[in-house]
Amino acid sequence: MNDYIQLWYDKYETEARTLMHDIWEHPEFAMEEYYTAGRLAGFMKEQGFETRTFNAKEPQSQSAPHNTVYAKWGSGKPVIGILGELDSLKGLGQENVPYYSPVPGCGHGCGHNLIAGCGAAAASSLKFAAEREDLSGTIIYVGCPAEETLDGKVWLAKWGYFDDMDVCLMWHPGGHELKFAGYTNMALTSILFEYFGKTAHGVRAWNGRSALDACELMNIGVNYLREHMTPECSIHYVYEDGGDMPNVVPEHASVFYYIRSRDEENRELVERVKAVAQGAAIMTETKLKMTLRTYCRGNFPAIALNRYVYEEVKKIPPLTYSGEDYEFARKLHRNFFEEEPPEEPDALIPVKTSPVKDWDSIPFFRGTSDVGDVSHILPTIQLSGLGEVAGTRAHHWTVTAAAGTAIGEKAAVYTSKIISQSALDILKNPGLVEGFWKDFTESRNARKMPPYEKCSFRI
Repeated sequence: MNDYIQLWYDKYETEARTLMHDIWEHPEFAMEEYYTAGRLAGFMKEQGFETRTFNAKEPQSQSAPHNTVYAKWGSGKPVIGILGELDSLKGLGQENVPYYSPVPGCGHGCGHNLIAGCGAAAASSLKFAAEREDLSGTIIYVGCPAEETLDGKVWLAKWGYFDDMDVCLMWHPGGHELKFAGYTNMALTSILFEYFGKTAHGVRAWNGRSALDACELMNIGVNYLREHMTPECSIHYVYEDGGDMPNVVPEHASVFYYIRSRDEENRELVERVKAVAQGAAIMTETKLKMTLRTYCRGNFPAIALNRYVYEEVKKIPPLTYSGEDYEFARKLHRNFFEEEPPEEPDALIPVKTSPVKDWDSIPFFRGTSDVGDVSHILPTIQLSGLGEVAGTRAHHWTVTAAAGTAIGEKAAVYTSKIISQSALDILKNPGLVEGFWKDFTESRNARKMPPYEKCSFRI
């Protein structure tokens, strides 16, 4: 690893881990990451970045609260983008102990405190090394809100915050080995379906028109639609309003839908769900309002960039854990799996790296992330894995617990070194960028991917 990068970690690793833990202690829901944005901005300013915060939906607003961090250093090409994520999840508050100990409110059950800190450390150590080696180029760190609602990066893409980047790098924790080009995933459209009817007393319901009945019938129709979707598609919903009193026919009810599929199938599936919703309105003589909340694309892997970063891992000292870390993991494993933990350390806390997959062997993952939009704009890598007890699942108290301990923090430091070293060598060899873009463009053309259109989806 580069000596200057190592020197930065010698000086600032403790501070970077304190940042991660502070964010963990102040979890905030999507688009409400006000403390986190301010804390990150302060760190980046101290590291010498030109830093500003703003609201992702309204970046020019003087009154909208700030939930996004944009930190920049340097000038000219190449332009290195490094991303962090700031939001947490409702209902996943948890103490950093190896057993279920819930805390009211949000919790970092997807490890975004680690992602935020990883990106900040990577950008800062990269700047530190680039300054001392007198390298030209630009480093941009974006602390992005609202990944869990899948619209933070979509808004930032709309305003052009990724347009000037040549490559983009980030990491996401997971209870498995570190993966490169580990998956493609789903496009997602989220829509709020609202029905408007007419109130009446429950014992004279014929005088009213039930908005709740419309929601119920819509859900029944969609559940019958599932048989006719391709197997990788999925649809989820929750009620946002189901009325207030059983003896009052609800004049308003609403249901919130996530509609997932491959990019090329998403529009078709959305249209079928909309048709079901319209049919429910006809059956109940209610009025329907549909509000698009977000649309984000599936991940598009940049294979050449992934192969390059995979080779850079060999320059980084291995990830190691202490006996105390493994004891925590053993206790958590017992409590989660209700069985004795494995004796092999690597089977308890992942530390290894998986080889890069070719396009034909990349698995399809049924989840979604708004980094998918970024991956359609420019060559993007999202390293995936490490920082959790092996086999634990995302959006769970076990992830919140690990993200608040050395298990998560050490992985975030390790992966930030990978990102920093990889980016530094791009600054030293800017001709690499041309190869990444050639592969990116050829891969998109081979798969007949249309050009990225900002906020192109409408209902």
